[in-house]
Amino acid sequence: MLHRLHTVKLSEYVLNMICVLAFMLPFAWTITTPLIYLTIAMAIIDLVLNQKRFRRINFHGKLFLTWVVLAGLSLWQAPKLAECFYNYRVIFAQYVGLYFMAYFYIDDVRKFKRVLYALLASSIAVSAYGIYQYMQGVAVLTQESKWVDIAQFPQLKDRVFSTLDNPNLLATFLLMMICMVTGLLLDRPKDNKNKWFLYLVAAVNLLCLLFTFSRGAWLTLLLIMCILGVLINVRIIYILAVIIALSLLGMHEVIIGRI
Repeated sequence: MLHRLHTVKLSEYVLNMICVLAFMLPFAWTITTPLIYLTIAMAIIDLVLNQKRFRRINFHGKLFLTWVVLAGLSLWQAPKLAECFYNYRVIFAQYVGLYFMAYFYIDDVRKFKRVLYALLASSIAVSAYGIYQYMQGVAVLTQESKWVDIAQFPQLKDRVFSTLDNPNLLATFLLMMICMVTGLLLDRPKDNKNKWFLYLVAAVNLLCLLFTFSRGAWLTLLLIMCILGVLINVRIIYILAVIIALSLLGMHEVIIGRI
């Protein structure tokens, strides 16, 4: 009984660390990198000491490993082999570790939703900071035009990047979060607190996505929501139409000029 309790606790600690990583990833790699290695070490200890049995790797996992191997083989064509091998070793160790920790430890819907809610909570903080950037004015952008071509888009003064240092990366992150929250809302949560939390996440992320002025992300979101509206619930298209109308009403010249 004591051995079983110890096993359950260690597995729970690994899952908790995965949730912490999910929350921390958009903020600072300097913090998350050692946490990733710590979590991998905990998972290895769980495997060795507790003889934990993991489920077999599925087809998608095998594809992922194939990609890792092919990327490694491509290093032989690198002009600077030592530097590229170092980057490959560090980055891919994190990729592989995160992927398989998630695959092995998130093995039911309850655990999956825990990680999703950690990601969504993180997205609120990221989006809130992005909105704050837009309201205060991103001085670096307006002075150096780092992310804005003033000559091409004279109406566009700022593109927010929040904690991700690049408005296109931020838009990609927000796009993923919006898709996740849409899926959870389509699952019709019964708890009102969860439901209003999801509505808040969707609203804040959509507003921040608007302020990134990332046309690719806008068009991708439009395509995804139209497909979901046709296949699952037509009300998604109606809601999207309202959001587009409100956005055009408030920022017509900038949005049309950007598109």
